[in-house]
Amino acid sequence: MPTQELSGTRALVTGASRGFGRAIAVALSKHGAHVVGVARDPGRLEELHQQLGGTFTPVAADAAD
Repeated sequence: MPTQELSGTRALVTGASRGFGRAIAVALSKHGAHVVGVARDPGRLEELHQQLGGTFTPVAADAAD
């Protein structure tokens, strides 16, 4: 992760509900980016939304569609 702040940037993360995708979404958010997280599991996305708050927008969808 770059040492500079990502404030004012946006990121789209697929597979954001678990594993590497979730870790990337958390790291980007903690460095100031607004993250749009896409995953198939709306429950896990909502958990992440509760954790990250307004810096995270959950989108339940299958990126393969």
